[in-house]
Parts: sequence; C-alpha cells; structure tokens
Amino acid sequence: MELSMFLRYDQIVIQCHDAPDADAFASGFALYCYLADHGKKPRFVYAGHSGSLKPNLQAMKDLLQIPVEYVTDIPSPPDLLVLVDCQYGEKNVQLFSAKEVAVIDHHQMRNLSTRSSLCEILENYGSCATVMYGMLQREKYDFNHHPSLQTALYYGLYMDTSQLQELWHPADRDLRDALSPDEDILSILKNTNLASSDLHIIGEALATHEVDPLRRFAITRVNTQDRNLLGIVGDMLLQLDCADACVAYACMDEGIRFSVRSCTREVRADELVLVLADGIGSGGGHMRKAAGFLDRAKLQEPGSFPEVILQRLRQYLDETDTFHAGREMDTTDFRLYQKKPVTVGVADLNEIFPSGTDVMLRTLEGDITLTVNPDRLLMIGISGEIYPISREAFARDYTLTGHSYVFPEYYIPAVRDSIRGAKVSLPKIARECISHGEGLVYARKLSRRTHVFTLWDSRKYIYGNPGDWIAMRQDDPRDVYIIAKDIFAETYDAANPSGISAGGVG
Repeated sequence: MELSMFLRYDQIVIQCHDAPDADAFASGFALYCYLADHGKKPRFVYAGHSGSLKPNLQAMKDLLQIPVEYVTDIPSPPDLLVLVDCQYGEKNVQLFSAKEVAVIDHHQMRNLSTRSSLCEILENYGSCATVMYGMLQREKYDFNHHPSLQTALYYGLYMDTSQLQELWHPADRDLRDALSPDEDILSILKNTNLASSDLHIIGEALATHEVDPLRRFAITRVNTQDRNLLGIVGDMLLQLDCADACVAYACMDEGIRFSVRSCTREVRADELVLVLADGIGSGGGHMRKAAGFLDRAKLQEPGSFPEVILQRLRQYLDETDTFHAGREMDTTDFRLYQKKPVTVGVADLNEIFPSGTDVMLRTLEGDITLTVNPDRLLMIGISGEIYPISREAFARDYTLTGHSYVFPEYYIPAVRDSIRGAKVSLPKIARECISHGEGLVYARKLSRRTHVFTLWDSRKYIYGNPGDWIAMRQDDPRDVYIIAKDIFAETYDAANPSGISAGGVG
C-alpha cells in the first residue's frame, strides 16, 4: 500500500489504540504530517475508558505539538478511518464506523479479512514508526521540514524496542541511524518514562523472581500492561550473580509479552526468544536483548505460561551442543558431500573501502562487523545469507558469470563504514557467480540444537536446529559452520552413492 492512495479521500480520521503509547503517537503523527502537507485536514484521535496519558506521552504530545485528541464518539462516519499501530475490531481499539477502513501496523494480523489494498502490516518490524518511516521514504518525503516528526518517530522506535535494545529488523536500525531527533527533547522524554506506580510494579516483580542456580537463569512476572517495564525489569534481574539469562513476562490484554536478557556468549537472547515462542508466538532481537509475544489463543491455558517457559528454558540449556571452529571435534558420523553447481553472489568490499576499514554489514540475520581484508570476499547464498570466504577458496570453487547479482530478499543489505559512516548498498558491488561443483565438505545432519563459533567470529555463534547440517571444509578442517536444511538440500549432493566416512578427521 502507498500513502498516496489516501489522497483521494476528503474526510480522514487517524485512530491509534486505546491507552496509546509512544509508537502509536509517532505513527499517527507521521501520517497526519503527510496528509496535512498534501492539503488534507485529518483528525488524529484515540479513545478508551480514560483520556489520561502517562507522563512521557503527555510530554511527547506537548513538546512535539502532536495534534491528537481524546474522543468518546465520532458522530459522522468519515470517508476513511486509518488505524495505526493497531487493527480494526481489536479489543484495545474502540470501534468507530467509517465508509472505508485502512490499517498500518506491525503486530500479528488477527483477522485475515483485514488484508486489502488499504493495508500495510509488517509483523517482523519492531515498531509501527518503522513501517511509517518506510512508507514515507517511498513517497520521497523530506523529513527536514519536520524536525519534530523525526524526534517522534525516533522516540516511538525507542520505546517500542525497549530503549533500542530489541531492534528486530534491519529496517528498525535504519530508522535509528537515519533520523536526527532533538536531543534536548529526547532527553526529557527518556526521563519521564516512569510514574510512581511503576516503581511498585518493578519492586514486586524483582521481589517475586525465581532462580534456577544450576542452569543459571531467572524468571519473573511483571503485573503491567506497559511493555517498556519488561525490559527495565529484565535489565535489573540480569544483574543477579547467579543468573546468566533471564525472562520477564506480563499477561496483557492482547496476549503474553516477554523480554529475554543474556550476559553470556553461550546463550543468544535472539535465539532463546524464538525457542520460547516456537509454535505459540513470535519474537526477535539481538544477542544480548530480545523480546517475544505469545498468542493467547495458541496457549492451552494462559496461566500455563510460566510452566511452558520453564520447561523450554531447561530443555534449551540441557540439550544444546556447542562447537568451536579450529578445535578438534569428533567427526566419526560425518560423510563427504559435494557442492552442486548453483548460482549465488559475491562481493568484494575492497572495491569501495580501503584495506583495514572496519565496516558493519546490515542483514536480515543481524548486523555483522568485520574488517576489510584484501584476502577476504563476501559470499551471498541462495537465500540471501551472507558469509566470508577467502579469495583463494573462491577462485578454487566459483566462477564469475559476468552478470550483476540480484538479491532474493525483500530487505537489501547495506555496508557502512563504522568510523566515517559512509554507506553503500551491497547490490552495487555484488556479482553473480556459479560454483564449480567441486567444493567438498564433511557434514552430518543435526539431531540436537547446535551452536558453532566460526573462524570469522569467535564471539557470536551461529545456531542450527535438528534437521540442519554441521559442515567443515575438506581442505580446511578448522572451518566449521552450520548450513540450514533447505539450503543444504539445494546446494549439496553425496560425494558418491554410498557416502564416505570422515573417519575422525579433525
């Protein structure tokens, strides 16, 4: 959906959810600014049992001059009602009549009938502000004309991602890096987040926590409807000397939200949150901090959440294998496989950055930090996954086709100079190549969850689930990594019909 589609309507009302938060205000304000700049006179409203706002929301409304109003009724149905940061018919949204309804949101779609030409729901984005930012970018919107909007969008993202600690999608990080908020106003907003009543909620959650000292994790319930408090409690709980990871959760109107924290490289918060939500919800984040949501309808009993989480936490910590590239490992069950002649991509960062430059590569899998090396290239796999390869190994296993590489993913990765900030879109230097079909690896299918610390990153593991494959290069047994099951099936064949045992290579 494009924002320009709204311009054919005359009477437009923008509505955010009841008891709004910063992301709802930011998203609605962004749409209001766009419509007003095109000569429209929209209304921006919220409803619910009370029009009172939390201190930070009142400050946000006043300091940024957001023209939002509390209403109990809309007497005359507008030509268009646009729901932002929520969906029509949800319990936390007062129902108003309209001739036509549109939705802009980042939460899980509840009603499939919502999907229409006037619908933009990006469930994997960390904030609705990010959705609005992307839509405004497509309209080539000039954010310099609205400094207050930049601050609003930044603060909306800040609050909906636990103070920028739970940036689920690279588009969230793009918003964070691109906008220039008013630092003075932002400082005021950041320091008006808590009411006195919040301190009592936080204190109660900390006082009633549970700890598993053997597995070194802690868990607690937070009696709140404010997701921001979950991150605050999680950060404090992680300071326990007997916990390396923790979970803070809250039973909210729309479902169960939880935050995960980790202070050890052996447990990635972004992986753990997916384990806890598997089959009953969703989540995301990064290595140290992440968050998730559980669909109430998918839980047999909402009150069973602590038991479900405790069971999954224990299973995760007890049933995970860890390997370190470069160390000796048992490869008795490994067999020899040969790479198929598949078409992939390659990029040479030396074309745009001097050798030794520290760069950050933003991908769907997360931000990758590396140093530009004349002997290192970047491979782009069949699903858009990115990993380093030596120039020697590339020359041995691949041939350039002479064509530019076309990325298969919706989000196109970018490379940024970590010091100077210069940013280059990876497709500008990506070239298509094809494997020779001669690359050999020893591999075996995983039966347990597995973590591998690779040669190119000893601080952050890559993880595989049962059904994925662990592999190591035949010509370099130190180089160990994970290959997703779908990718392995498409890119490798057994080296011969019977397979060849690795015979304890390592």
